[in-house]
Amino acid sequence: MYDFKNSIYKNNTNGNYENEKDAQNAIIDFLQATGLFYIFQQIEGIPLKLCHFKNYQRFRADVLVLPSEKLIELGWDDGAIIFEIKRSGVKIGPAINQLWDYLNSSWEIVGGVAVVPTYGFVFSAPDQFEAVASIMAQNHIGTAQMVDGQLHLYCGHSLVMRIRQDGIIDRMGKHNFGKRIGSR
Repeated sequence: MYDFKNSIYKNNTNGNYENEKDAQNAIIDFLQATGLFYIFQQIEGIPLKLCHFKNYQRFRADVLVLPSEKLIELGWDDGAIIFEIKRSGVKIGPAINQLWDYLNSSWEIVGGVAVVPTYGFVFSAPDQFEAVASIMAQNHIGTAQMVDGQLHLYCGHSLVMRIRQDGIIDRMGKHNFGKRIGSR
């Protein structure tokens, strides 16, 4: 049976972040404490492919992280992650659309190096279900939220990684979604 009671909360951000700055500070502090990532904030990117009906401009992303040597040694082989940060209580649809564009963009970090992220997450939001979860997973778009002192990264409804603040990976999933093109 579908849970109508809680469905209104699934498509909204959660947590107790009055504004995006509070939310961004929370995730940055957490990620820095883990020692698992190189962190870049407020970075600029450009689209890699253009669509005839869209009006493109340069993008600015909230947070891009690259895996540290430690995270790679622990088994992470999925490259860079980009986060779109939102205050609590807003719909995640616009952030999902932003991440869709961001994952098809190149992001300039230090020394003229450009990075194309593999995953994009809306922070802070719960994992998603049903059709939207399938579409998100196919495009490597997910949600991230803090639960009991851990950062949970979901792609659709699949757990990608659960990280403790001390840098311990509680769980890292291996997934095969988002690799097929064309007919299903």
